[in-house]
Amino acid sequence: MDDVVMIQNNMSREGVRRVHVMAPTPIPSPSPISKCGNGGRENVAGIEVPAWAEVKVWEDEIRLHHLEATWRPRGELVKFEQRFVCGLDCPVCHGEGCAWLRLVSLWSLEKGERMRQAIGEAAVAYALATGRDPLYAWTQCLPRGVEWGAEVEVVGGGAFVNLYSADWMPERSVAIGRGNGGSRE
Repeated sequence: MDDVVMIQNNMSREGVRRVHVMAPTPIPSPSPISKCGNGGRENVAGIEVPAWAEVKVWEDEIRLHHLEATWRPRGELVKFEQRFVCGLDCPVCHGEGCAWLRLVSLWSLEKGERMRQAIGEAAVAYALATGRDPLYAWTQCLPRGVEWGAEVEVVGGGAFVNLYSADWMPERSVAIGRGNGGSRE
């Protein structure tokens, strides 16, 4: 559908992804159970919406069709970016402004799910999506008794990531990636 307009495509601080699209004709909504062999995800206006997403479809008062999907990511790649002002003495940007960027596999923990299991699942998703092994894991709060930077074994042995707490992380989530892909603004 070439006439689909993206109204919203973001993630809340709580880690809920929201996609809202609009079109003059009905928008095909994702089926609850995918039979396409694509891991339970369907493409809606160029966005992969998982089968577990809450989807609302409606027609407004001027006959435009809307689709809004919300879900907590479980393995999809997400970019976290933060921009900040630097001083003239900054060797990277010389005062023009820097940014850090992390492309991560984000895994939202379900009630009762163990963080070690989520780290393993997110590590596999990251490696499959990027072709690179992850090096780091981040969460908003470290589990009790775990030290900042602790090594966590992933994928049955031999591979490890270092676990850190980070205030930019959504609640009840773990992110897996390779670090800062920072750049000049």
